[in-house]
Amino acid sequence: MRTFVLLSCFLVCTTYACAQDCRNWTTLSSDSDTAFWYNLKKTYSRTYTLKSTECDTSEIAFSFWSYGNLFSISKTNNTLYGEVTKYVKELNGKENSNRIFKKSYPLSDEKIVSIFNLINSSKIIAIPSDKYIKDWKQGFDGIEYVLEFKQKSYYSFKTFWTPRSQEN
Repeated sequence: MRTFVLLSCFLVCTTYACAQDCRNWTTLSSDSDTAFWYNLKKTYSRTYTLKSTECDTSEIAFSFWSYGNLFSISKTNNTLYGEVTKYVKELNGKENSNRIFKKSYPLSDEKIVSIFNLINSSKIIAIPSDKYIKDWKQGFDGIEYVLEFKQKSYYSFKTFWTPRSQEN
């Protein structure tokens, strides 16, 4: 029994010591979906060295993910920043290679202001993740959209599987 307790303590301690997980938020929105897609997004962030919204120290941070694209917008001290990042992994025949292509494009101030206004006016942050929307159907292929929003210690992570295939 003593060995089991010591081994358990060791595993817990090394997991926390070695993990490079960033959680500088204390409140996760109740309509967030942190199962499969959250872990996949974290894998993409590590693989492609993408900016992490949950680690962002800006006053406000918003990200929109769709495979191969990341749109990030943030605001700190009345200064806005935004960029679009395209990312892809090379396929060599049927095998993945280790070669990665990633390119970021900064957004103009005018576009960032327009996007911030759209986020606020559309109330997109208030939409729950798809698993909390009545009659939202899931599938095995299609397009998955991920929305992240962070303001101070509040963090929201929402996913939407192929909105075009939904009836409503």
